[in-house]
Amino acid sequence: MARSAPQGRAAAGPAIDFGRPDDAVAKLIALALEEDVGPGDRTAEACVPAGARGSGLIVAKETLIVSGVSAAARVFRALEPSCELQALRGEGETANPGDGVLRVRGSLRAILTGERTALNLIQRLSGVATLTRRYAEALTGTRTRLLDTRKTTPGLRALQKYAVRCGGGFNHRFGLDDAILIKDNHIAVAGGIAAVLARAKAVAGHLVKIEIEVDTLDQLREVLSAGGADVALLDNMSNADMREAVKLVAGRLVLEASGGITLETAAAVAETGVDFLSSGAITHSAPNLDVALRSGLTSSPQRQPYRPHCPRTARRRHRPICAGDRSDAGRYAKAVSSRAPTTGAHRMRDSAWPWRHRTATACRPASRAQCAWRAPMTPRR
Repeated sequence: MARSAPQGRAAAGPAIDFGRPDDAVAKLIALALEEDVGPGDRTAEACVPAGARGSGLIVAKETLIVSGVSAAARVFRALEPSCELQALRGEGETANPGDGVLRVRGSLRAILTGERTALNLIQRLSGVATLTRRYAEALTGTRTRLLDTRKTTPGLRALQKYAVRCGGGFNHRFGLDDAILIKDNHIAVAGGIAAVLARAKAVAGHLVKIEIEVDTLDQLREVLSAGGADVALLDNMSNADMREAVKLVAGRLVLEASGGITLETAAAVAETGVDFLSSGAITHSAPNLDVALRSGLTSSPQRQPYRPHCPRTARRRHRPICAGDRSDAGRYAKAVSSRAPTTGAHRMRDSAWPWRHRTATACRPASRAQCAWRAPMTPRR
């Protein structure tokens, strides 16, 4: 049976959700990497040794509510399954400038290749979570809860709605198949409020909610008269009309306020007594917040010793040792020091004492300058 590829591990810290290999986030990451990396990262392949290992630390450069840590971790895991990941801030936690958010250890090529995609996800989702938190804090002290909408970036809906929850908001329907939401165009096509509610009620199961959009108090009265609705969406109503709507409904319907609500007006809308406040701005107008990745080298491939061709010394099973390898040079110096002294003494780089290079005599160069493969002479430090 074939062995499976080595899997990385998550170090101690907040949990990382790696999801399923075929879920929406995995498909999004695959698409993002295909878009950004294509056949390969030319810069990383040219500048970073293939076996170089290191670490990367994603840090916040401004105060934010963290979201997207798990998504960013999955980017690095997609590029190197054996990498080690550690979340330093949990989803929904506050990070201040300079605070670490996610640490990754593994191939430096993989870390630098996935850097931009991982940062894009964290800065975008943290922007949504941070703006959502500001809206949620504006509603403190009221019974109104904050909802998102379907006004999300195509392909990012699952992640952006998750970021809303990280920021303290709640999710409206994820897609058109979640519930029935009747808007003005549906009403016009069906022939009126009573007709459209009758058609919706005829096909909706007992677990399917029906929400209908109304613009005026008269439309709300018609909805109450026709029956069949569970939620009324008060679209672009004034605060005075919404207060009247709360009195008119008297708990018979759930009321949702929507349309043009900003961070400055959210508290006043909540004070009207509606159950929910929905805002598309928390997803479509959230800023990208500033995060960065700092990388460092922890290990690199060992350089191979420099072994020039010397036929006479090859017969003696001798190979010169790389001058840059101090430990080997020291051991070799001790080994040859017991042999008979020869001419042409050399000093190995950074060696604390002079030693005699037997191959200098074996090759018999006309001068030291002609012994191109000898250990270079450097002054003692």
